Amino acid sequence: MRVRTLSYYFPDPAGNILECIVRVDLPAKAGEDFGPENILHISEIGLAVDDVPGAVKQLKTRLGIEVYRDSAFEDFAQLGDINGVLVLAKRGRLLAPDERQPAVVSPVRVSILGALAQQITLEPYPYVLEVVPHLPRFFEARH
Repeated sequence: MRVRTLSYYFPDPAGNILECIVRVDLPAKAGEDFGPENILHISEIGLAVDDVPGAVKQLKTRLGIEVYRDSAFEDFAQLGDINGVLVLAKRGRLLAPDERQPAVVSPVRVSILGALAQQITLEPYPYVLEVVPHLPRFFEARH
């Protein structure tokens, strides 16, 4: 079996779980020492919701974001592609890596690269998703 990702987890100062993911499916420069310039982007942003299938439908309808790698279930879903994923987890679901931290609603604003500039709020949550036609080197997430 081929390894597709390598990860390590760590808390931020507010106690949110952060994960550094090495995706072997993306091109990389071989033979160089790893440094900050090798970080391509924020790969995943987690959003706690009460109705995962309903949120999936809302995001597909409003933004055209598709389910990533058949990962849509009643309490968890991933939408996007290898370059960026919105992770939807049912509120209260215990999260990786140690399943001690429940998914909670917390305000977040995410900028996503897309063809049509628009901004939506994922109702009824404090999640603002802004689609912009061009982004700087890193896409931005603010809690």
